[in-house]
Amino acid sequence: MATSNTTAFRQWPPRRRRRLRRSRRSRRPEPYRLGELIAAYLVCLLVVIATFLLLGPLGILAYFVCGFWLTRFLSRRVVWWAFASNIENVYLTKVWTFFQWPIAVAVFLWKLAIVKAL
Repeated sequence: MATSNTTAFRQWPPRRRRRLRRSRRSRRPEPYRLGELIAAYLVCLLVVIATFLLLGPLGILAYFVCGFWLTRFLSRRVVWWAFASNIENVYLTKVWTFFQWPIAVAVFLWKLAIVKAL
Protein backbone atom coordinates (compact mmCIF):
# COMPACT_ATOMS: atom_id res chain seq x y z
CA MET A 1 0.00 0.00 0.00
CA ALA A 2 1.46 3.35 -1.01
CA THR A 3 1.71 6.10 1.54
CA SER A 4 0.74 9.66 0.83
CA ASN A 5 4.42 10.65 0.55
CA THR A 6 5.08 8.12 -2.20
CA THR A 7 1.95 9.07 -4.06
CA ALA A 8 2.84 12.75 -3.88
CA PHE A 9 6.40 11.92 -4.96
CA ARG A 10 5.12 10.10 -8.06
CA GLN A 11 3.01 13.09 -9.07
CA TRP A 12 6.01 15.44 -9.23
CA PRO A 13 7.65 16.09 -12.57
CA PRO A 14 10.50 13.67 -13.43
CA ARG A 15 13.15 16.39 -13.23
CA ARG A 16 12.20 17.25 -9.66
CA ARG A 17 12.11 13.56 -8.67
CA ARG A 18 15.66 13.05 -10.01
CA ARG A 19 16.88 16.13 -8.16
CA LEU A 20 15.36 14.87 -4.90
CA ARG A 21 16.87 11.41 -5.35
CA ARG A 22 20.30 12.93 -5.98
CA SER A 23 20.05 15.19 -2.94
CA ARG A 24 19.02 12.26 -0.74
CA ARG A 25 22.01 10.23 -1.92
CA SER A 26 24.44 13.07 -1.34
CA ARG A 27 23.33 13.52 2.28
CA ARG A 28 24.10 9.94 3.19
CA PRO A 29 27.64 9.37 4.47
CA GLU A 30 29.85 7.15 2.38
CA PRO A 31 30.32 3.73 3.91
CA TYR A 32 33.76 3.35 5.40
CA ARG A 33 36.05 0.40 5.05
CA LEU A 34 38.60 -0.20 7.73
CA GLY A 35 41.24 -1.04 5.12
CA GLU A 36 40.79 2.33 3.39
CA LEU A 37 41.14 4.21 6.67
CA ILE A 38 44.26 2.26 7.66
CA ALA A 39 45.79 2.79 4.20
CA ALA A 40 45.15 6.54 4.37
CA TYR A 41 46.75 6.67 7.84
CA LEU A 42 49.82 4.73 6.74
CA VAL A 43 50.27 6.84 3.60
CA CYS A 44 50.16 10.03 5.67
CA LEU A 45 52.59 8.59 8.18
CA LEU A 46 55.03 7.57 5.42
CA VAL A 47 54.74 10.98 3.72
CA VAL A 48 55.58 12.79 6.95
CA ILE A 49 58.51 10.50 7.77
CA ALA A 50 59.90 10.72 4.24
CA THR A 51 59.52 14.51 4.21
CA PHE A 52 61.33 14.82 7.54
CA LEU A 53 64.16 12.59 6.32
CA LEU A 54 64.54 14.17 2.89
CA LEU A 55 63.59 17.81 3.37
CA GLY A 56 64.08 18.38 7.09
CA PRO A 57 62.10 21.43 8.28
CA LEU A 58 59.48 21.05 5.55
CA GLY A 59 58.37 17.96 7.42
CA ILE A 60 56.51 20.25 9.82
CA LEU A 61 54.44 21.57 6.92
CA ALA A 62 53.82 18.01 5.70
CA TYR A 63 52.73 17.06 9.24
CA PHE A 64 50.05 19.75 9.31
CA VAL A 65 48.93 19.15 5.72
CA CYS A 66 48.56 15.43 6.38
CA GLY A 67 46.78 16.16 9.66
CA PHE A 68 44.32 18.45 7.90
CA TRP A 69 43.69 16.00 5.05
CA LEU A 70 43.35 12.98 7.32
CA THR A 71 40.98 14.80 9.67
CA ARG A 72 38.78 15.79 6.72
CA PHE A 73 38.96 12.28 5.24
CA LEU A 74 37.88 10.64 8.49
CA SER A 75 35.27 13.25 9.39
CA ARG A 76 33.39 12.67 6.15
CA ARG A 77 33.13 8.96 6.86
CA VAL A 78 32.17 9.14 10.54
CA VAL A 79 28.55 9.65 11.52
CA TRP A 80 28.42 11.93 14.54
CA TRP A 81 26.00 10.82 17.21
CA ALA A 82 23.34 13.53 17.38
CA PHE A 83 23.01 13.31 21.16
CA ALA A 84 26.66 14.14 21.88
CA SER A 85 27.56 16.21 18.83
CA ASN A 86 27.29 19.69 20.21
CA ILE A 87 29.66 22.34 18.88
CA GLU A 88 32.16 22.01 21.72
CA ASN A 89 32.51 18.22 21.50
CA VAL A 90 32.92 18.19 17.73
CA TYR A 91 35.35 21.13 17.84
CA LEU A 92 37.54 19.56 20.53
CA THR A 93 37.59 16.21 18.78
CA LYS A 94 38.54 17.69 15.42
CA VAL A 95 41.21 20.02 16.83
CA TRP A 96 42.74 17.26 18.93
CA THR A 97 42.75 14.94 15.91
CA PHE A 98 44.28 17.63 13.70
CA PHE A 99 47.22 18.44 15.99
CA GLN A 100 47.87 14.94 17.31
CA TRP A 101 46.78 12.85 14.35
CA PRO A 102 49.45 10.11 14.58
CA ILE A 103 48.16 9.17 18.04
CA ALA A 104 44.47 10.12 17.69
CA VAL A 105 43.90 8.32 14.40
CA ALA A 106 45.76 5.21 15.55
CA VAL A 107 43.59 5.04 18.69
CA PHE A 108 40.44 5.62 16.62
CA LEU A 109 41.37 2.89 14.13
CA TRP A 110 42.20 0.49 16.96
CA LYS A 111 38.80 1.09 18.58
CA LEU A 112 37.04 0.76 15.24
CA ALA A 113 38.81 -2.53 14.49
CA ILE A 114 37.80 -3.95 17.87
CA VAL A 115 34.19 -2.88 17.40
CA LYS A 116 34.04 -4.41 13.93
CA ALA A 117 35.72 -7.64 15.04
CA LEU A 118 33.49 -8.21 18.03
